[in-house]
Amino acid sequence: MIWMGALLISVVGMSSCSKDDESELDPKLDTVLIIDSIPTDVIYENNPTTLEGVWHMVSANYGFGGEKTIQAGEIMVTFNEAEKTMKIENKGSYHFLNSGNYPFKTTTEQRRIYTYQWVDVEYPVIIIQYSDEAFGEREVRYTNSFYNGMLCLDGGMAYDGPGYYFKKLAN
Repeated sequence: MIWMGALLISVVGMSSCSKDDESELDPKLDTVLIIDSIPTDVIYENNPTTLEGVWHMVSANYGFGGEKTIQAGEIMVTFNEAEKTMKIENKGSYHFLNSGNYPFKTTTEQRRIYTYQWVDVEYPVIIIQYSDEAFGEREVRYTNSFYNGMLCLDGGMAYDGPGYYFKKLAN
């Protein structure tokens, strides 16, 4: 009975796959990004290497909740690295932090990953501090990387956590 369930899940999974999406593989995060519509009227920096500046969220991956394409300007994040603050403008009803100013800090954390053998890897991490009416002072951690012209904030996508992808506005 267990084998029949596994077979059914495999068949359904394979039949819902499609090769008509443009996709890019992020080797660091082991995820596939689907980028359907990045607006052409906005000019983005080609190869950003710092957080400083204004970023548009272009995609959000909610694990089993699916991937959502975000229109340019719906969610903007402005990082000020000198003051360690970030300003968020969330114009939509997307699951992300609400509009406002948030303190953040960056650090590195070691994680153990499996690539044919267990390896300890240091990941850069952004820690964002915020207040929640129900729970008080909280923080959220995202590993961050720059890949293919984007900032990737990974909240644990491999374990059904959120992942957010941003493009940096050119100055």
